[in-house]
Amino acid sequence: MVSPIYDYLLSLQLGLGSCVVPELRAVTAELNSLIGSQITPYFFYDSEITDKITEQVQQAMEEVDESFPEQIKQVKYPQKIPIRGVLAYLRYEPILPQITKENRSFLLKEGFPPQSVFRLDMQEALLGKVTPELRHVSVAVDPLRKKLFAHLIYDGKISDLNRHLAQTAIQDSRISLPEYEMDSLIEQVDFPSDFTCRGNWLAYWRREREFPGC
Repeated sequence: MVSPIYDYLLSLQLGLGSCVVPELRAVTAELNSLIGSQITPYFFYDSEITDKITEQVQQAMEEVDESFPEQIKQVKYPQKIPIRGVLAYLRYEPILPQITKENRSFLLKEGFPPQSVFRLDMQEALLGKVTPELRHVSVAVDPLRKKLFAHLIYDGKISDLNRHLAQTAIQDSRISLPEYEMDSLIEQVDFPSDFTCRGNWLAYWRREREFPGC
């Protein structure tokens, strides 16, 4: 039986656009199989937890449609984030926790479509690589031609650091589908300019004035 954490991470991925701001350090999801497979999300912020932040997190959780309450905590950098469960989001910091990479190719045998597996892999590949300048990441999969595509958009001139983080994330996202050919686009589109979403599925987007749906 496949753990429910994977479907949960996919739903959480869609909801995080409501609350990814520079102050958000990490989001984790903890599975408690002893309580009916209960999954509890934890949101860790650098700043004081305000009513606005609480509202943003609640908006994110509407996508997950989960009855169990979320945990919102303040953990100022460079304090160590008390990671519980699996990481769903982790911003870039000079000192990062150890990140374990998971090959999820087994999910294909369990009926998960390739695009869902690639979305999970990109979510993991972006851990520790998200800077405030990263606006958007979308992905696409062509199972028949065995091709992957990733589109990353940055606000402002793309620094050497951001280009390195983007290229590393693109390479790491192939972990479960190594037989697929990868194509990618890293481009600059300054806020508040609109952009064209070139992938079919959103893998990441920062909070802006409007939802950048694909």
